[in-house]
Amino acid sequence: VRLHGKQKQKVELIPTSHVPPYGYGKTHGYTKIIRLASLPLRLAATDLVLAEDQQEQLVQVTDVLDATRQLVRWHCRLNHVAAHTSLLTITLEDLIESPWEEEYRVRDFLNLLQNNKTNHFNQDEEHHIDEDELATSMDDIVKKSTLLWNRLQKNSMEDLVDQVVDEELKKTHNLKDWPCISFWEGIQDRTSAKQIARWLSPNCTAPFTSCWVARDVCETQGDAKCVGTKNKKQN
Repeated sequence: VRLHGKQKQKVELIPTSHVPPYGYGKTHGYTKIIRLASLPLRLAATDLVLAEDQQEQLVQVTDVLDATRQLVRWHCRLNHVAAHTSLLTITLEDLIESPWEEEYRVRDFLNLLQNNKTNHFNQDEEHHIDEDELATSMDDIVKKSTLLWNRLQKNSMEDLVDQVVDEELKKTHNLKDWPCISFWEGIQDRTSAKQIARWLSPNCTAPFTSCWVARDVCETQGDAKCVGTKNKKQN
């Protein structure tokens, strides 16, 4: 990417669903993090459950509620990471409604703005967001989610999801408590929730990543209680 004359800067973007491990920014190797979020949370939870390749007619209420809990915990982990690593949150809805503005925000966040522009985006510049593809993807998510929610009795489901979110926020004092609740806690033996926990837990084998905080080691092992596991020595 060309910046301010002849200067060039190389940025490597690493898409992942895994949260960075704990360790005050010394364990994940990221210089900046962009969080792509979908709102409302119940839409994101439904999409996450369906992404597990479950057929819509097989999804149960408990699957959606488990996914909701896990998403709240995912946001909790990223909020903690934001204390020491720069983090930008982009919502899928904003990306669809105003893709150029959101691309501008990302470029600004990554220090990739051309001609040192800081206050507005330029629609004449080259852009890299396929608006039609984004809209099609969002429509697909909404249609599948609507079918599922209608089958699961939409009104009662909304109340149940809101109740789960309230419970998670109360347990963590609005996501401020450390460590965040385990992705594995309270999901019992459900296949869908286990797969989602694997997707969201830290990936301790990723490049430039190390897990020496006990909680992260337990997450990779599916151990919600994490009793007896000690922090590893830092390299």
